Formats: sequence, C-alpha cells, structure tokens
Amino acid sequence: MPGGKKLLGGLLAVGLGSTAMTVPAIIQPSKAQTQNPYQQKLDKLLEQVEQQTIQGYPQQAIATSQQILNLARQLRDKKAEATALIYIGANYSDTGRPQKALEFFNAALQLVNK
Repeated sequence: MPGGKKLLGGLLAVGLGSTAMTVPAIIQPSKAQTQNPYQQKLDKLLEQVEQQTIQGYPQQAIATSQQILNLARQLRDKKAEATALIYIGANYSDTGRPQKALEFFNAALQLVNK
C-alpha cells in the first residue's frame, strides 16, 4: 500500500476526530438530505477521487481534489473541503512529495480545528 494511503487513514483517525473514520464515512451524504445539483456534483467528484486514489492515479486524483476544493468552498462545506485537502495531501505523498503533502494535511487540520 502506498504511503499516502496509510497516512490518509492515520490523519483521519488522529486529526479529524477522536474516533477512527474512513474517507468514505466522511464523504457519504445522509440519505435524508435533499441535494441540490452542486451537492450532487460534489458527491460525484468525491466518489471519483476515492476511486482514483485507490486505483493509483495520483495526478488525476489531485486534479479532481482541486475541483472538490473549489466547489466545497463555494458551498461552504468544511467537511468536503477538509476531505479534499486530505486527498490532495495523500496523493502528493504517493507521488513522492512528502513536504507538499504535509502542507495540505496541515491545511486540513487547521480547517477542522477552527
């Protein structure tokens, strides 16, 4: 398993709450929510980046994560914003750029600690 995926799980367990979580638990919308088209697009992008990350396509996952980040900020969805930052960090880690990964992990931690 590439280092970023291990780190991703560790960050979710340590940095985003006191209980261990997985990325799908963060990104899955509640079934009770009524979703607007922007939220539906966000959910589709989140599913896409998860698959890109799992399948080992870090450059595509980073690009998709940037789209998620922009949309999440427009929607003021802090959870999706933090998730995008974590995916970007994990995929930078997978490309051998740990310092760049750390920048995005730290941004996610700052966001959730506000």
